[in-house]
Amino acid sequence: MNHKCTVGRVESTKEEIDKDLEEEVAAGKEMGGSIEIVQETASKNFPRLWEATEACLSVCATLFLKDLTDPVGINLLGPPSCGKTTVLSFFYEIPYCYRSDHFTPASFVSHSVNVKKKELTKIDLLPRIKDKIMIIPELAPVFSKRREYLEENIGVLIRVFDGEGFQNDTGAQGRRGYSGEYLFAWLGATTPLPYRVWQTMGKLGSRWLFMLMPKELAVEEQQDLEVDDLINDVTYKDKVNQCRKVIRDYLDVFLKSMGGM
Repeated sequence: MNHKCTVGRVESTKEEIDKDLEEEVAAGKEMGGSIEIVQETASKNFPRLWEATEACLSVCATLFLKDLTDPVGINLLGPPSCGKTTVLSFFYEIPYCYRSDHFTPASFVSHSVNVKKKELTKIDLLPRIKDKIMIIPELAPVFSKRREYLEENIGVLIRVFDGEGFQNDTGAQGRRGYSGEYLFAWLGATTPLPYRVWQTMGKLGSRWLFMLMPKELAVEEQQDLEVDDLINDVTYKDKVNQCRKVIRDYLDVFLKSMGGM
């Protein structure tokens, strides 16, 4: 069947629209918006971090799954200075990403007593991350609470990750919340979790994926990289910016190919 799309006096067949879209995507690839260039750039600048970067890109792409019913989240797990925050920083400058350096599950739907009830919608987190990519570079404070608060935090997160909004009641502000489809992608990072956290998540259920960060490079390999950086006058910031650019270009092309966010 030859469908037509009419806007004003301009008529285009579905085949013509698809051809134009393919040409736009191809043009974007020539400017750097291809997964091959992303892999090449990330692997060259940070040899250990490509797999984690690819996993984060995959989670971002879940927003475009036709039958997606639950938000998808991944948390990079590893000791300090293992590169997990570096990977997340590749996504910082993307317009449809929402970064929070200090996060509490209570912020999804606020019940602050210092804000008038009609003003609370302006500070609620849940509507601000709808259909976006949420980035939490440090989740350790969420998991470091005492058991009773930990269970409350994880309980809220699990409910939000059902993708159907969140409603709760308090004595301070009564009933507040949101209903309907609230989907988003989640990129987080944390240091290794103690047993009690895994135990709590095991009891309450979980909607997250956890990915162990790779081990450090051998000393000789790391030294070779540092020498190359000195010779080429390339700083850590330069390498991060290169990765940010190719990832932003790639996601822009991907977004256009899928019809927009």
